[in-house]
Amino acid sequence: MVFIADYDVAHETHIKKANVFGHRYSKGGEEYLKEGKGIISSDGDFWQEHRRFALKTLRDFGLGRNIMEAKIMEEYMFRFEDFKKSHWKNGAIEIHSNTFFDYLVGSIINQLLFSERFKYGDPEFEKLKTSLTQSIENMSIVDAFAPMWLLKSDLMKWRTKVTLAPFDYIFGLVEKKI
Repeated sequence: MVFIADYDVAHETHIKKANVFGHRYSKGGEEYLKEGKGIISSDGDFWQEHRRFALKTLRDFGLGRNIMEAKIMEEYMFRFEDFKKSHWKNGAIEIHSNTFFDYLVGSIINQLLFSERFKYGDPEFEKLKTSLTQSIENMSIVDAFAPMWLLKSDLMKWRTKVTLAPFDYIFGLVEKKI
């Protein structure tokens, strides 16, 4: 790994000669999940094409403009009003901040991607959250950085399945919505 601490050198390597220095180390967990596709784990021409598409799409969603902020604030206001109505007890609000923020962030992301929000107690959201929590709790440094051949070996196959299987639900959910 190389760290560049000089602005001129960083500009030269990352902007002017990005194609020359843009190659990435492929981590086993990423490669297993994404099969070398996407913006994060891909490389070369495939990466450039998808990066261009992602940046254009994010700009269309309003990234870098007030549109994104407006969408986030709209969801926040909706959640807060809903929260006040459903949690107001004896002149006070009972707050379970983890749940509130889980639904707030989940709904913001879901609104931006699929134009719909999660309702409190939504079984789809609960399963999604459980799947992500399971995967994170089971993951270790070996799972994240081991080479692909090790993750697919008989020695690690069971571990890979336990750690990365929850993502199957997530991918299925995204496919269903698209």
